[in-house]
Amino acid sequence: MSIQEKEIKTVTSEVKKYLQSGFEKFNDQIAIEIPVLIKFNSRKYVVMMASPSDFEDFGVGFTLSEGLVESVEKIESVSFEKLDRGVSVNIELAPKYVLDIFNKNRNIEGRTGCGICGINEIDNALRPLKSLSIKGPSLNIDLIFTAIRHLPNYQTINKETGSVHAAGFFDSNAKLIAIREDVGRHNALDKLIGNLARKNINTSDGFIVITSRCSMEMVQKTISIGCPILVSVSAPTSLAIEIAKQNNLTVLAFAREEKINIYTDFKRII
Repeated sequence: MSIQEKEIKTVTSEVKKYLQSGFEKFNDQIAIEIPVLIKFNSRKYVVMMASPSDFEDFGVGFTLSEGLVESVEKIESVSFEKLDRGVSVNIELAPKYVLDIFNKNRNIEGRTGCGICGINEIDNALRPLKSLSIKGPSLNIDLIFTAIRHLPNYQTINKETGSVHAAGFFDSNAKLIAIREDVGRHNALDKLIGNLARKNINTSDGFIVITSRCSMEMVQKTISIGCPILVSVSAPTSLAIEIAKQNNLTVLAFAREEKINIYTDFKRII
């Protein structure tokens, strides 16, 4: 690997700011965004715009959350290399899985952390999911508020730039197990999912907090790893709520330090 996981994630840019007292110049920290080419068995699949970090987590998480394989055990290896203007991530799978992946109709281009990149068939976008257990864990609402308060303390890149998303996984005691940041909200969740899978973390006994809106794709990705509760600091979409209900996912949104809305599967929150 010619690039290190600790690669610089921000750059300094001179900025001219206007205040009531007039103009002034200062140096601002800007989040780095690069193209990341995802390949399967060296075949080009999709280009994502992402933060330059956690590439192995990204490769694993993207593969799992997009439903391209059903478990991390199906992934033989993940490697990455620096290109002239980005990074290439290669995921090695058994040949039969690669054939299935490329038989699906996709365009090989993605925006910043697109959630259903390149899919041009509705049925593929609304893919069937393995529903979560109706029982699931019960979680005290105070633990969710604890997680919401603590998550910003671990958003190191966002503290510098104010321009990246985060996704964090907390256990049933609101202890932060893992967090990932990225310029793309889907990328942040994919990187978190990849990290959890690589560490073999049990996701059925905890919850995910995201700093973005709760869209359909974020719900799909959460369900795909068997996590029963998704908390968003922003609003949910109608399709996100519909798919969450169909698959027994508890969705909480508009999460603030003192209030929160529960949209689906109320019984899990006590």
